[in-house]
Amino acid sequence: MELRHLRYFVAVAEELHFARAAKRLRMAQPPLSRQIKQLETELNVRLFHRADRKVQLTQAGTLFLPQARETLMQAERATLVAQRAARGELGLLNIATPSSMPFTGILPAMLRAYRQAFPHVQLVLQELGINRQLSGLVNGELDIGFIRLPATQFPSGIAAHPVLKENILVALHEGHPLAAHAKIDLASLADEAFIMYPYDLGGGLYDITMSMCRKAGFSPRIEQEARTVPMAVSLAAAGLGLALVPGCVRQVHTPGAVYRELNDPAATTEIVIAYRKDDRSSIVKSFVRISTPFRSDRTRAAAQR
Repeated sequence: MELRHLRYFVAVAEELHFARAAKRLRMAQPPLSRQIKQLETELNVRLFHRADRKVQLTQAGTLFLPQARETLMQAERATLVAQRAARGELGLLNIATPSSMPFTGILPAMLRAYRQAFPHVQLVLQELGINRQLSGLVNGELDIGFIRLPATQFPSGIAAHPVLKENILVALHEGHPLAAHAKIDLASLADEAFIMYPYDLGGGLYDITMSMCRKAGFSPRIEQEARTVPMAVSLAAAGLGLALVPGCVRQVHTPGAVYRELNDPAATTEIVIAYRKDDRSSIVKSFVRISTPFRSDRTRAAAQR
């Protein structure tokens, strides 16, 4: 049984006239009659009484009609679902971000714009370090990753575009002597206790902190470890050390913590949006496309600073 047989049956059942049904279906009457006979043969039941140039539904035909209509409607719904999924309007999008990304303002703006354009796509967000993001992208567990550079290893199959460039700040306790300075020379932190991000997260703020300190002529004295930027700020607020943090954390007030700029215009950090180059998902392509104006705005703003 094919869907066309059901469409032919419904047309005849509603018109109760083969000629009118054929005209409605834009086909000749003889082929329509043959198609109905084929359906009856396949079902092994008579669907219509044909007598004295009148057409009536049999009891089997009467009961079959609502089922045929429902099947056709379900087929139409399935077609629409497939078409909407192909356009990126339905489905699931797995996104990972660094712990500081929600504070940038760009992520909520992207998600809001995407939700407005594609309200029926389910968004699943989680905070992950660089290594887990990259492995998740490679093995298909993730669709989109927001990765803070540098990355310890960037697989060749992953595409990445700049999203945001921001300054690196020093987070420290409000009572710390250096809190009185508007800007701080990194070299003056040589004897300070540092709150460091774990090496196993891969690149990002760990590599940034280590490389900046070495450039300033010292290796940081690590006293505490924090797996996320908010935790690093909390430890700094408790007076347990200081931490290098991205500028976006200024958006969140942490009692006891203050932020000071570094006396180094090169003290910046960058976030990229990453995805698989061979990913043909319309959902992923739509998200990357919607992120483009945000990337352009933030890149332009960074260039003007």
